[in-house]
Amino acid sequence: MRLRSIVSVAACFGAMNSACGAQVGSRPQTDTFKVELRALNDDGAPLAGAIWTTNGSALGETGIDGVLRLNLRGREGQSMRTALSCPEGYVAPDAVPEIRLAHARRISDKGAQPVMIEVVCSRTARDIVLVMHAEHAPFLPLLVDGKLAGSTDADGNAHVLLRVDRSVHKVDVAIDTSARPDLTPKSPARSFELDGRDGVLVFAESFTRTLGAKAKTQGRTKYIPYRVN
Repeated sequence: MRLRSIVSVAACFGAMNSACGAQVGSRPQTDTFKVELRALNDDGAPLAGAIWTTNGSALGETGIDGVLRLNLRGREGQSMRTALSCPEGYVAPDAVPEIRLAHARRISDKGAQPVMIEVVCSRTARDIVLVMHAEHAPFLPLLVDGKLAGSTDADGNAHVLLRVDRSVHKVDVAIDTSARPDLTPKSPARSFELDGRDGVLVFAESFTRTLGAKAKTQGRTKYIPYRVN
């Protein structure tokens, strides 16, 4: 077997045959390819500062337009695994597409279009606006999941911006009437389901008022001023 291999190599060197030459010591041809790696936020806007890597080596980070432009050298049809580190406040998806070097994307080809990869980075927190109207309940604390989030104004209105982790799927909202024992909310608390996106929650609360103070007033003798005709 070894003798046969030596004879084959010797025959290649002795023959003026390009095909034979390609069989010995030849390497796959490499080219340079245009590549664009894009990062978006979950609103579809470009995201700057997203770092792309391949096999543990950094390729670079996206600019203000959310794009990292590269010229990569490789073989036709070669695939390169990539990973993405999103900026602070964002999380990358579990799977990131591979870069596949395609023949039509070679820089040497006239009018070649770049290989494009696009990935969405999701925000770790959501913005929820809570709009509250509490009739006849001015200056009362507004509780979200039992914690103070704001208070109603003189007209019983409140507008509160909540930043909620995307893993939270429900919030409970209530008005604290501990300082107003004469007020009883018709619904002690209300639960809102969250769908993982930004949103607006509207909560209108009404109260019943106890008549204790009123009854005491009615039980007193009404003062009528004495008139002289």
